[in-house]
Amino acid sequence: MFFKIFEELCAQKGVTPTRVSTEIGISKGSVSYWKKRYKEGVDAKPDLNTAQKIADYFGISVDVLLGRTHSPLAELMEQAAAQQTKLVLNDSGFIPFDTPDPLSDKELLLIEAYRRNPDAQVFVDRLLGIAENKDET
Repeated sequence: MFFKIFEELCAQKGVTPTRVSTEIGISKGSVSYWKKRYKEGVDAKPDLNTAQKIADYFGISVDVLLGRTHSPLAELMEQAAAQQTKLVLNDSGFIPFDTPDPLSDKELLLIEAYRRNPDAQVFVDRLLGIAENKDET
């Protein structure tokens, strides 16, 4: 599975596996080993450091490279955007979370008052510590 994905990524980018190995500093012997084992029906995989180098080279996650997920990162982001969800990055990748609750009527009134009253804006900005210039602090 790994070597098949690796070959497909190389083909998409228009490079050979040997060229990739040279560019990212991994041995050509490793590439030969992965290919040989793949042809024998064994899913030989690189160590984590090497897998990360390869994934970074192609701009994908290690999970995609190792066949743990079939969805490339761009596809995951498109799905999240379609669902109007936020994406948060953690150690295992992007995890979509539910959208926040809609604003209440009171919150909407506060926002309107803020927008229409420059004095209120200065006061609220000071209160929140987000004044834009020194004169407002």
